[in-house]
Amino acid sequence: MKAPWNDIYISRLMDTGEETIGYLHYSNGRDSLALNTLELPWKNNREDVSCIPDGVYPWEKYNSPTKGKVILLSDVPGRTNIEIHIANFVRQLLGCIAVGVGRGDIDGDGQIDMEKSKDALDSLLAVLPEKGYIHIDSTNEIRTKS
Repeated sequence: MKAPWNDIYISRLMDTGEETIGYLHYSNGRDSLALNTLELPWKNNREDVSCIPDGVYPWEKYNSPTKGKVILLSDVPGRTNIEIHIANFVRQLLGCIAVGVGRGDIDGDGQIDMEKSKDALDSLLAVLPEKGYIHIDSTNEIRTKS
């Protein structure tokens, strides 16, 4: 495997059964960025209702016809069209990953939401090369199985 420069790292910290919360870290030796992440809960990698399994996946910048500029993951077992895209609420996700500058309960429903998701994605896209790898790892308490 190549050197870790230009790789994205996501550490999943908490799965509430309704959503998965984590942190994204990126560094290329010159720029460094830390963001919050929001995903669906682990439901055995079922399409549209589950986060994806822990693992290392290739990604590339992609212009989505519905979401604009996103980060598209590939080679996810049993899944397609997994993106890192703008979303404030878990209900806006179908297996993808949202990023935010901060997190809080924006709409008062008791769930953690992503604050300033557009700003977060714009910041990430600004420092990323055209493609690379993403490493997704859950803490031992919420370890997902492939």
